[in-house]
Amino acid sequence: MAMSSLAFVLAAGFGAASASGAVVDPHHAAAASRAHTSEQSHFFGGYAGYWMFGADGRVYARGPGAGASYGDLGGKTLSAPIVGGSSDAFGDGYYEVGADGGVFSFGGAQFYGSAGGTHLNSPIVGMAVTGDGGGYWLVAADGGIFSYGDAVFYGSVPGILQPGQKLNAPIVGMATSPTGNGYWVVASDGGIFTFGDAPFYGSTGAIHLNKPIVGMAESYAGNGDGYYLVASDGGIFSFGPDAQFHGSTGAIHLNKPIVGMAEDNDGGGYYLVASDGGLFTFGDAPFEGSAAGSPIAAPMVGMSTIPPPFPYVSGMAAMPGGTGYFLTDIGGDVGSFGTAQYAGSPGDSVIPDPINGMAVSAGGGGYWLVGAGGELYPYGNAGNDGTHATSGINDPIEGIVATTDGLGYWEFTAEGEVFPFGDAHNEGDLAGQPLNQPIVGMAATPDDGGYWLMAADGGVFTEGNAVFHGSAGADHLSEPAVGIAATPTGGGYWIVDGTGTVHPFGDAQTFSGPSINAADTFVTGIVPTPTGNGYWLFDSLGNVYPYGDAHDDAFNS
Repeated sequence: MAMSSLAFVLAAGFGAASASGAVVDPHHAAAASRAHTSEQSHFFGGYAGYWMFGADGRVYARGPGAGASYGDLGGKTLSAPIVGGSSDAFGDGYYEVGADGGVFSFGGAQFYGSAGGTHLNSPIVGMAVTGDGGGYWLVAADGGIFSYGDAVFYGSVPGILQPGQKLNAPIVGMATSPTGNGYWVVASDGGIFTFGDAPFYGSTGAIHLNKPIVGMAESYAGNGDGYYLVASDGGIFSFGPDAQFHGSTGAIHLNKPIVGMAEDNDGGGYYLVASDGGLFTFGDAPFEGSAAGSPIAAPMVGMSTIPPPFPYVSGMAAMPGGTGYFLTDIGGDVGSFGTAQYAGSPGDSVIPDPINGMAVSAGGGGYWLVGAGGELYPYGNAGNDGTHATSGINDPIEGIVATTDGLGYWEFTAEGEVFPFGDAHNEGDLAGQPLNQPIVGMAATPDDGGYWLMAADGGVFTEGNAVFHGSAGADHLSEPAVGIAATPTGGGYWIVDGTGTVHPFGDAQTFSGPSINAADTFVTGIVPTPTGNGYWLFDSLGNVYPYGDAHDDAFNS
């Protein structure tokens, strides 16, 4: 049966490859909760970056995580001004919302509906996205809540007011609880309204404010127990044990008022944005640029950072005798199972790029981990024979594959480049060749004289003495191909897609084993047993599924 045993997996993030070439589609980390943990800062916290949103719908992208704008509404005629925006749950897109409730999605953000054609009692003033990316809430100035997709309605301010009772001040924003099973709503006087499992940590409702509250942000630190309020003069009010005060602009003369805030994705700082595009950082929030000093067509109305990554496992490698295996998450933590012995990990330090794969060294006495930027982490008897430094964003290292004797390895990139180290040989690669989809998997022939490269669409490319036995490139997979593994004879291979469907080619056979509910998880790789009479599949949450003569091994460290 499937084993859920990765209690150590607390990190999350971007697409990553296993030793067998798995790639994670971040949209299928949806089964993971957005719950925060006290260990979060020890892992890959995600790439820095943020988007700033203008009232005219223009989007200003800053930092490597934001990459570039996925499009915006600049130059288009709007029926109502934009009042806010939010990253989607995975950082590969964003939303803008208008005062009339119109919702506009860009990049990987999915549209689930809007209030654009609905008569509203009060204008929309903000939005929040569900932790799994499957929906969002809109909040109006009267505290009305509108939920779309899988966003659950937990209540609204009008629903808790007594007949004839009115708000002391209009609502100006909202934020979700750490579990996503509730939300906070904030008024311009700093009054806080809680719904679902969102706890009350305090408010400024009874405090005389120099300037009104204009927004709020949930805490990403610790367990997410807390929130921040920001005033138009940049004053910061922190509530709850995990919302740490890092500074404010409350005593600084500002050219323009603050209109919003966002927390850095590692929970160690936050950003404030002014209506002129000025950007102020506090704590460890890195400054990636602002829009101040350059002409902007309309005032800024808000901002959004790249969200904290989701938990998932990015690599698996089996012991030479098939008596155990290792798993790694993108934060670099390693778990060992069966006879596999833990030899170390970078999981207790902040790493610059996500871990994208692992491979076992000679005799199973150690292992290599490789980061998207080519960072190599050898442990046990794994030698450091070199690595290829690259961009963890533009052409990342997608995985690492060991030679048969475990005395060398290949690294491969999304563009199909292959780099040999130790006793691995260069048998060719796809450098410079146009690809329909990025390379996400690699498997070597038994004599190390060649290898197969696999693209996300299931296409297979051969180098050296690797023989082509077929591909899934024309199968129109419902989910991307995520891994490839060769049979011991080299006369075939398996390809697995994100649903857990295994596609055999050549002398590869499929085997009986546990069923996988593709709606609940996303399979991220395949590792063969030494006999070729079985294989393990593993998913983004660390579940391991044994087939054939593969067995379910106990966690040991």
